[in-house]
Amino acid sequence: MGKLLSWVLLIVLGWAIWKLVVITQRKQQARHAARGQPAGADSGANGAAEPRAVGQGELMVRCAHCGIHFPQSEALAGGEHRFCSPAHRAAGPRDHERARSDPAP
Repeated sequence: MGKLLSWVLLIVLGWAIWKLVVITQRKQQARHAARGQPAGADSGANGAAEPRAVGQGELMVRCAHCGIHFPQSEALAGGEHRFCSPAHRAAGPRDHERARSDPAP
């Protein structure tokens, strides 16, 4: 009977520790979300979170081949067009208006 009680106590203690860790993580995520920071934001030397620039996004451009939008810093130039990958740059631009209006095969 004593061994069974020891196992039950060990399981309850493990569950309580796990629950405490989960609650602590949720509170920390809520604090970071309230400040507008990702949950894993690095802290400065004094332990305070480093400020992030707000409202400074990056210009998005469209791939001339497939039409997806991506950051301009990742674009590959091909004449006057921008491409998302070397393969699409090699394939060249595609007429997206025609591709949208054509029914699917």
